[in-house]
Amino acid sequence: MNRVCWCVCFSLLFFSSLIQAKPLATEKVPESLKPWISWVLQEQPERDCPFFYNSFEQKHCSWATSLNLALSTNKGVFTGSWQVFKENDWVVLVGDAKHWPLSVTANGKTALVMDKDGRPAIKLMAGVYAIKGEFFWESIPDNLTLPDDMGLISLQMNGQTINTPTIKDGQLWLKDSDRGQ
Repeated sequence: MNRVCWCVCFSLLFFSSLIQAKPLATEKVPESLKPWISWVLQEQPERDCPFFYNSFEQKHCSWATSLNLALSTNKGVFTGSWQVFKENDWVVLVGDAKHWPLSVTANGKTALVMDKDGRPAIKLMAGVYAIKGEFFWESIPDNLTLPDDMGLISLQMNGQTINTPTIKDGQLWLKDSDRGQ
């Protein structure tokens, strides 16, 4: 009898370790508790953000997919697409204090460009965005600062496609320069 009891206890412990608790879907929360959802989750603003494949703790809440740059002697236009997973998240744009983006829009609506740690950035709600902006200059600069998380980059200079642009230390090098090689 004692042996049977131990086998049953061991089996319960073993199989109970296979059962995992899962978060309760919002629609399954009882009505009386729904007003408390935002209060309970306020300490986890990044809960809906994707994580890196090998680290659940390392989450990234805005993902850039592509950046298209069309540059000419006195003007540059950029367009790109971003997906934002967290409310009021920062999206860092191409450029820096010396080459500040102007006339920036997100999904066709004017966006306020602010300084975030010395970089141009906009705050966006969760969603998918097409972002567009312009630069004005007297001549094409030596380089432009890229967002750290930029994916694909397409570059045209004076109507010519640059198939393999030079990128070094977060800078897109636009002119032949000792510093860019």
